[in-house]
Amino acid sequence: MKHKDLLAAYFTMEVAIYPELKTYSGGLGILAGDYLKSASDLRIPISAVTLLYNYGFFDQQIVAMRQQERYNRLDPIEYMTTLPHTVNIEIEGREVKVGCARMYYIGNTNFPQPQYFLFTKGNEGRPWDDEITDRLYKKGDNDQDYWRIAQEQVLGIAGTKMLHLLAESGEIELPRNYHLNEGHAAFVPLELMKRYGLAAAKASTVFTTHTPVEAGHDMFDYTKVKGMLGRYLDGIDLPSLGGRDRLNMTRLALNLSHYANAVSKRHGIVSSGMFPDYKIDSITNGVHSRTWTSKVWKKLYDEYFNGLYYNTNWRADPSLLADVDRIPDDEVWAAHQVAKRNLLEYIRKSTGETLGESTLTIGFARRFASYKRGDLIFTDLERLVEATGGGQVQFVFSGKAHPNDETGKNIMTAVLKSAEKLKGRVKVVFLSNYEMDLGLLMTAGVDVWLNLPRRPWEASGTSGMKAAHNGVPSFSTVDGWWDEVPREASGERRGGWSIGREPGEDELGRRDSDWDDFESFCLRLRDDVRPAFADPKAWARVMKGAIKNASYFNTHRMVKEYVTRAYGEKLEDVVVKD
Repeated sequence: MKHKDLLAAYFTMEVAIYPELKTYSGGLGILAGDYLKSASDLRIPISAVTLLYNYGFFDQQIVAMRQQERYNRLDPIEYMTTLPHTVNIEIEGREVKVGCARMYYIGNTNFPQPQYFLFTKGNEGRPWDDEITDRLYKKGDNDQDYWRIAQEQVLGIAGTKMLHLLAESGEIELPRNYHLNEGHAAFVPLELMKRYGLAAAKASTVFTTHTPVEAGHDMFDYTKVKGMLGRYLDGIDLPSLGGRDRLNMTRLALNLSHYANAVSKRHGIVSSGMFPDYKIDSITNGVHSRTWTSKVWKKLYDEYFNGLYYNTNWRADPSLLADVDRIPDDEVWAAHQVAKRNLLEYIRKSTGETLGESTLTIGFARRFASYKRGDLIFTDLERLVEATGGGQVQFVFSGKAHPNDETGKNIMTAVLKSAEKLKGRVKVVFLSNYEMDLGLLMTAGVDVWLNLPRRPWEASGTSGMKAAHNGVPSFSTVDGWWDEVPREASGERRGGWSIGREPGEDELGRRDSDWDDFESFCLRLRDDVRPAFADPKAWARVMKGAIKNASYFNTHRMVKEYVTRAYGEKLEDVVVKD
């Protein structure tokens, strides 16, 4: 392929390229950024089409044990250049102008990968139209669906128009594949269908779903949709494509794509159960190894996995990490101790709390949503104290709740209140404003990474993969990616411990009680995790198992799977040569 060629345009509502550029809110955006970074490293031309927001995702403050949000205006000028191109889309009968900015991400092979950011600006006398791209997943006080539909029109319809305009100007070749990252982008194939017909639109569209929860799929009343898209829908039988009663954006994407996939094997089974009339493949998520490996571990991997011993190095081929047994145990432990001291020093400076360097430290950080069960371990405080051996374990929590998720905020408050009640018996600290930098510090610095989703609602999960890149074992309920981790001879999952029952194929609808999972957590912490931590040889074996997991659960492997399975190409045919 040549530099102007585009194997895929990756349409996503959010993307995390740099921590300072807050065009993301959590896992979906982090995953999108990692995917694009690996594509650039591999010199495979895949570019994002996403939105540029006036305000980045909120900064978090904890006041009186309650999350408060503060928004700061985003200034992206140092990252990208505004292009001299605009397109128009129709919203409620008005022509709304959409602009575009381009940013180049340069991977470790010096391949400049363009990323395209759309925004509404210059709509004279209509500030409400300029504010469509005001905030990520913008909502209003009265008409919640208006802003969401408008943003999805900008992403899908204006984004597709913009790519065609760039192709007409000679800046790019049109993409071979239009990749919808979630149902938010399902208006893309509508625009393609209007241009080329249904068959051609489907032939060039692929779709990835990340949502195993019915409520997580965007659904809108047709009256509202038709009022907003207006004449654009002339000649289109939208209910036949998106569902008879309401417009289901996932169903629309499925009907207008020739390939669809879930993001883990178990999520594929769940998604097929939710949408039984469609063939849904599965490509398991990963993380960008270079982004999520801390400096001390990069140095160690550079020493043992480089061109002196292999034809390539671990940065270009993370699968080399499977050979981690060649690193002496004491060097693995020494690297972890550096990462742990860095985290504990950050905790001391930011909270005033001093945590023990030799104390087993368990971390939990993610979006505070009810199914992630951030407060599960505090179900019975006396039982928890007993399981920790009377304070031989310390916990580090972090994460944000969505601004409109009062349940998530209540769970966070419950964690903070439990931490207060446990003072003097078990140390629990909460680190505010969870972002990419803090995520790396935590996933590298804790001894164990805790994951407690209520099965089967974890589509994949990636925080444990980040921990694995830094030799940190997982302690997780069996859902998402953890269900795919191979078992060792003992029957235990490699590189960690499982909480609760192992699920069967015929038990997808069964949900174990929170109490059962809490009991399992306590028993395994007491009988398995703590004794292993006290045995250096046993602990080194578990840490190395985690690193072996990282050799597979990375976005280099993931990009290659999308190229061959979703895009239908041979890898060697799509690499851009110098």
